[in-house]
Amino acid sequence: LQQLLVNRFVFLEKSRLHDDRRKIDKDIMHLLDRTEALEQQILLSLTTTESKGMLGDLSITKDLILLKESYDSVVESLAQSLGEEKATVRQVEMLADVGNRGAILFNTIRCFGLINPLYSTTWNHFLRVFDFAVSGSNRLSNKTVIDRLTSHVFNYVIQGIREQHRLAFSAFLAIQIEHLEGNVTDLERQFLLDPIGVASNAFASFSNGLPLPDGISVPNPASFSKRPFEWMTDDHWHRSQTLGFVFDWFVEPLERVFREGRENQWKAFCESDQLLSISLPENLDQKLTRLQRLLILRTVRHKKSLSALQAFSGSVLGKDCKENSPVDIHQIYLKSTAAVPIVLLHDEEPGVSLNLISSLAKQKRIEVESLVVTSGSELQYHKVFSLFQNGMRQRSEERF
Repeated sequence: LQQLLVNRFVFLEKSRLHDDRRKIDKDIMHLLDRTEALEQQILLSLTTTESKGMLGDLSITKDLILLKESYDSVVESLAQSLGEEKATVRQVEMLADVGNRGAILFNTIRCFGLINPLYSTTWNHFLRVFDFAVSGSNRLSNKTVIDRLTSHVFNYVIQGIREQHRLAFSAFLAIQIEHLEGNVTDLERQFLLDPIGVASNAFASFSNGLPLPDGISVPNPASFSKRPFEWMTDDHWHRSQTLGFVFDWFVEPLERVFREGRENQWKAFCESDQLLSISLPENLDQKLTRLQRLLILRTVRHKKSLSALQAFSGSVLGKDCKENSPVDIHQIYLKSTAAVPIVLLHDEEPGVSLNLISSLAKQKRIEVESLVVTSGSELQYHKVFSLFQNGMRQRSEERF
């Protein structure tokens, strides 16, 4: 999937690179054929001429010298072409990140379709969105292309997802991106979804003398005590213990709260009204990943979990990916075709959808006729069929 998208991107936006590769491949095939032909000529000259006659005939010697010079020239050209081929291959390999991001986007959308079939997207339709996103990016850096592709696909998809599922989509996509970049482990991803389940399984393994999964530390019996500070709640302390038990990267920070008198730093952090924007104590932001920061935020301020998850998604996806962006009917219209119609779903206030369509139609000077379909009666079927026929006929008359 990743290679398919890379090849498509090269074909659409890196046409010079695509043409160069084809020309180099063609030159290499020609030079290989030429090399084989010269080798055959040299071999034929050597086998059909007697040694004494060849040494005494200057014309034969001159022909062999010319063949050898031609052969050396072809071999040199072949080596140069092979070097150019390696260079173009490296350039294509540098575009692998674009293909990886496209593959993540498509797979995330496909998986999210399990929540609601209306969220499903076909491969062909995704390619249309992909092509639109990377168009005009021939001179842009890979990072800029990736950012454009991510924001474009995200904002296109998010408008087709119900509000209660938008945060889940952005968080899922952000975690997939971080996981591919090696910033998220499977254990951290599981813990985010089910912290109690992960901790219970790990503790059961420890109690039964079984080996602990990678990343899980051996618990310190002294840590399973009552809350050490008055400003902490029992729930807060229990969550901190659980995080420190499951992940070794939180063991030392948790122990230093007592050993090195870091209580005031953690108290100020946990009680801050700017929890999502301030730095972690002990410069932990420079040592931990985005998801590890999220796990700490959820531990110390559980009620801020959704806000912390939103902040995490925004930091990964970028400022151009907005979950609550308004419906951009103009962009939707640009991506629609006769085979890809516009469908606006609503739970309440159907007039909002009608107003969006009416406003767009007025700007485009397109006639709109509204029909409320409440059942599958034969009368309504004929009305809908008549509307389609009239629209097709008017469009045909405009063209001819």
